[in-house]
Amino acid sequence: MNLCNDLKNIVRTYLSEKSISYKDEDNAEDLAALYCEMRIRHIGPAPRSVHFSSELHNTLGSLPNETDPQEREKALDAWGTVFRLRYVFTNGGDLAPYLSGGIKDARSPDGLLWDYGMHHFHLSSSVGKSGFVRRSDYLLFAIVTHDHAFFVDVRKHRDPQNLQWVRQDLLTVVHANWPEITSMFALHGVDGSTLTDEQKKELRGKNINTVHDFYEYATAPLGGGTTGDGGSVWCRMWADRLLSEIERHEAILVTQPDEVRAALEAKGLAAGGVMDFRLVPLDNIDASPEIVEHLQEGNHSSGRLYALGLGIVEAASGCPVVIA
Repeated sequence: MNLCNDLKNIVRTYLSEKSISYKDEDNAEDLAALYCEMRIRHIGPAPRSVHFSSELHNTLGSLPNETDPQEREKALDAWGTVFRLRYVFTNGGDLAPYLSGGIKDARSPDGLLWDYGMHHFHLSSSVGKSGFVRRSDYLLFAIVTHDHAFFVDVRKHRDPQNLQWVRQDLLTVVHANWPEITSMFALHGVDGSTLTDEQKKELRGKNINTVHDFYEYATAPLGGGTTGDGGSVWCRMWADRLLSEIERHEAILVTQPDEVRAALEAKGLAAGGVMDFRLVPLDNIDASPEIVEHLQEGNHSSGRLYALGLGIVEAASGCPVVIA
């Protein structure tokens, strides 16, 4: 039994299946953080409710007004792709073609996501040989949760000042349309920063986190913040918590085998001989509805591990192990 090695293999398999490049020498904690980051960046397929901001409605209304024929064609393509994305989100379809090619590199930075909590989508109906839509003149900025997609605005891909990734008015749009989002990150009693977009760009380039001021209150980064090496603060914390739970489980399985055996036999499973345990993704666990419900309760150690997307099984029987 080596649950940390199991974790490494799970992450490497996931990254390889997604054709994501990574450093093979990364330790378990680094790989776990990358695993968390890439799952967020790739946006798992699930039906989501889609919400348009008032600003997006205005932008979509202006796109068909382009007078230059070539520009109008691009604008109309972007207009149509926004509604195609709404359909894909609503029906739980594959969003990968509309994402940046940077998601194929686990080390590529995504300061927009870790700072503002926003994904960006390329607005083109033409798919290239890479499997991604061709680079377009327009981008959709959106905040995506497990159940919702908040379409913030459509902006030009090329900003004359190259500030498209740090424009703070994107946050203003979020606050004006969905204050319940920004309020979750409120820092009461803290003064926010009054930075220009140029200053924000300089600090973002150095992976320095800042507090944003909405006048009613200041907020922490909506994406959880950026680490010194450009990764996700939240995913690094997730990785720390995951490794802690794995170490706790392994210690119990090594020091209390009789109790674990008795628990398995109480569920009617043969646990004779030497037991071995494996860490596996939840999708690989074949468990009864009762066991799954017990794991989902989350008021025990294995429930917390389940909430992190993983579980432990006895290797021979495939039975999930639930530790209090």
